[in-house]
Amino acid sequence: MTDIEYAKAIQVKAMVANLEMNAALTTEQQAQIGQDFIADIVEFSACDSKQKALTSMKVDVRVGGLC
Repeated sequence: MTDIEYAKAIQVKAMVANLEMNAALTTEQQAQIGQDFIADIVEFSACDSKQKALTSMKVDVRVGGLC
Protein backbone atom coordinates (compact mmCIF):
# COMPACT_ATOMS: atom_id res chain seq x y z
CA MET A 1 0.00 0.00 0.00
CA THR A 2 1.39 3.38 -0.94
CA ASP A 3 1.59 6.28 1.47
CA ILE A 4 -1.21 8.01 -0.45
CA GLU A 5 -3.47 4.96 -0.20
CA TYR A 6 -2.67 4.68 3.51
CA ALA A 7 -3.47 8.37 4.08
CA LYS A 8 -6.76 8.08 2.18
CA ALA A 9 -7.78 5.01 4.18
CA ILE A 10 -7.08 6.83 7.45
CA GLN A 11 -9.00 9.85 6.17
CA VAL A 12 -12.05 7.68 5.45
CA LYS A 13 -11.85 6.06 8.90
CA ALA A 14 -11.63 9.52 10.49
CA MET A 15 -14.63 10.75 8.51
CA VAL A 16 -16.72 7.76 9.59
CA ALA A 17 -15.65 8.16 13.22
CA ASN A 18 -16.57 11.85 13.07
CA LEU A 19 -20.05 11.03 11.73
CA GLU A 20 -20.52 8.39 14.43
CA MET A 21 -19.31 10.86 17.06
CA ASN A 22 -21.89 13.42 15.92
CA ALA A 23 -24.64 10.79 16.20
CA ALA A 24 -23.56 9.55 19.63
CA LEU A 25 -25.99 10.34 22.41
CA THR A 26 -23.72 9.94 25.43
CA THR A 27 -20.13 10.62 26.37
CA GLU A 28 -19.72 6.87 26.92
CA GLN A 29 -20.67 6.25 23.30
CA GLN A 30 -18.25 8.96 22.18
CA ALA A 31 -15.48 7.39 24.25
CA GLN A 32 -16.15 3.97 22.69
CA ILE A 33 -16.12 5.45 19.19
CA GLY A 34 -12.79 7.13 19.93
CA GLN A 35 -11.30 3.93 21.32
CA ASP A 36 -12.54 1.94 18.33
CA PHE A 37 -11.06 4.50 15.93
CA ILE A 38 -7.68 4.35 17.64
CA ALA A 39 -7.74 0.54 17.66
CA ASP A 40 -8.58 0.50 13.93
CA ILE A 41 -5.68 2.81 13.12
CA VAL A 42 -3.25 0.79 15.27
CA GLU A 43 -4.37 -2.46 13.62
CA PHE A 44 -4.19 -0.88 10.18
CA SER A 45 -0.70 0.45 10.88
CA ALA A 46 0.47 -2.93 12.15
CA CYS A 47 -0.93 -4.66 9.09
CA ASP A 48 0.77 -2.14 6.80
CA SER A 49 4.07 -2.63 8.64
CA LYS A 50 3.75 -6.41 8.23
CA GLN A 51 3.07 -5.95 4.52
CA LYS A 52 6.15 -3.75 4.10
CA ALA A 53 8.36 -6.18 6.03
CA LEU A 54 7.11 -9.21 4.15
CA THR A 55 7.29 -7.43 0.82
CA SER A 56 10.97 -6.85 1.46
CA MET A 57 11.21 -10.64 1.88
CA LYS A 58 9.15 -11.12 -1.33
CA VAL A 59 6.03 -12.38 0.50
CA ASP A 60 2.59 -10.86 -0.09
CA VAL A 61 0.33 -11.03 2.98
CA ARG A 62 -2.74 -10.24 0.88
CA VAL A 63 -2.38 -13.64 -0.75
CA GLY A 64 -2.16 -15.34 2.63
CA GLY A 65 -5.04 -13.33 4.02
CA LEU A 66 -3.16 -12.27 7.15
CA CYS A 67 -4.41 -8.68 6.96
